Amino acid sequence: PSVAAETPNPSFLDLSPDLKVLYTVNESPSGVRAFSIGGSGRLQPLGTPPDGAVGPCDVAVHPGGRMAVVANYGGGSVAAFPLQPDGSLGARSDLEQHAGKSVNAKRQEAPHAHGVTFSRDGLHLVVPDLGIDRVKVYAVDAAKASLTPRPAADLSLAPGSGPRHAAFSRDGRQLYVINEL
Repeated sequence: PSVAAETPNPSFLDLSPDLKVLYTVNESPSGVRAFSIGGSGRLQPLGTPPDGAVGPCDVAVHPGGRMAVVANYGGGSVAAFPLQPDGSLGARSDLEQHAGKSVNAKRQEAPHAHGVTFSRDGLHLVVPDLGIDRVKVYAVDAAKASLTPRPAADLSLAPGSGPRHAAFSRDGRQLYVINEL
């Protein structure tokens, strides 16, 4: 084993659909990064967008490979980035700010977007928000790398649940949510 690349405090990762680019969020001011995957397995930095994320926590790549989204735990928002032909991240194209709080005064004093998960068809994005006990739902426009809130589709969870991550079943008919609190 050897180090493939170095980046400050990486946490969650995702791959482009063609498996040629690795995306990571860094729990630091540097936000989100992209790396091309070489034949040797070494990772070559593709850069960091100039207007990254605030307290990034999770990253997901659209099934069509045209955009990436980041859950910003510290900022309580979700950010969208277009993907360039080489796989690098373009300038942030959308930022959706969550609002509110919940019952746990120490952990839920503000919104804390914790995960980002695309539906299998790429038409929707779900964002568990630990701070507001909701799973926010967005319609996705991959061509514009934009998100449209769908508040009528949001899922409200029991106060103090603290939703952390979500995953769709293989057939896409069920959504599983894990709570932290």
